[in-house]
Amino acid sequence: MINKKHKVGVFLGYKVSSTIDEWKENYKKDLVNDALPYGYDRANVEKMTVDYIKLNTIERKIFFNKYFQYAYLYFIKLPVLLFKYDIIWTHYDKDALYIAKLKQFPIINKKMAKQIGNFVWLIDNSKEYNKSKLKSITKLLSRIDMVIYLSSSETQKFIEIFKLNISKLKYVRFGINFEAYSDQKAMSMPKGFSENCKDYILSVGTDIHRDIDLLDKLANEFEDKKFILCSCNQDYLSKQYKSKNLKVINANLSEMRYLYKNCSCVIIPLKYNEHVSGSTTILEAAAMKKAVIVSETPGIRDYVIENKTGILVPIGNLDLMKKALQKLEYNKDYKNQLALNAYNYCSTNFTTDIWAKEHAKLTNEILK
Repeated sequence: MINKKHKVGVFLGYKVSSTIDEWKENYKKDLVNDALPYGYDRANVEKMTVDYIKLNTIERKIFFNKYFQYAYLYFIKLPVLLFKYDIIWTHYDKDALYIAKLKQFPIINKKMAKQIGNFVWLIDNSKEYNKSKLKSITKLLSRIDMVIYLSSSETQKFIEIFKLNISKLKYVRFGINFEAYSDQKAMSMPKGFSENCKDYILSVGTDIHRDIDLLDKLANEFEDKKFILCSCNQDYLSKQYKSKNLKVINANLSEMRYLYKNCSCVIIPLKYNEHVSGSTTILEAAAMKKAVIVSETPGIRDYVIENKTGILVPIGNLDLMKKALQKLEYNKDYKNQLALNAYNYCSTNFTTDIWAKEHAKLTNEILK
């Protein structure tokens, strides 16, 4: 038993399962930021094999319609694979809960893979759940061997809301592939930019907890500065803004490097949330050696050391956000030191290598 090589299946839902081969090719072309999504494959070690669950070429041809593919993946392939792997890792809430539902049958579930489920949105979304839904999800969570999440502030929430034992809970620091964000990598200027478009204030983010209205107000306070919001959120891209000096764009990886490289600093205004919205932007900015200003939501101090690797501002406070930005703009030495500190701190604590190794460590504990 000691010499057994653990078999790990990574399930990231239909979209990733049907495009994983394309992702691999895009990584070779420097179009995506890691060899595989979220870098779970970095846990491939001597006593562990990590496979991303996917639809192969033959399966995609047989089930040529995306609806057929979806049904085949969730109702046939995935249930069968639960008997192949020793453990399944999931990244998205819905996939973790679905696998937990498949493991509802007694006796047979003893033969199924163990499970480590990462949860991002559950605590925030739980505020909208009625008693019946809370009870149903609580039952599903009890079947998951290890529930992990990105913010230490969520530990008590999982205990209070879903009555989970602390022994099944683990805060795991998120990470990125720092090599993907470097000024040594290829960069391309976004459409509509000119060579003299530099030293702008950059904000990056897509999820619903970005405080876009606060960003708009901040830009309006600094009419002599250029502000760039980079987002994939269609609501943000099409929104009408009051400030005339705020430009909203979408960008690919090469263009993102350009945006980080040529900005003055990065600001991340946030609404209240529990899941550490903005953590990815914090890490990307650190990788590109840019100072950050971020709203202080629960758990944000897991990723930022105040006044050493970034500036924290109370949620929704326009005046203090203004003062923080002025401090960076008029104190270049302080700004540069923050950026360097952030790079040194984040590049040694928040990488996909560390993220994957933590999953491997938890797997060994569960399967020992």
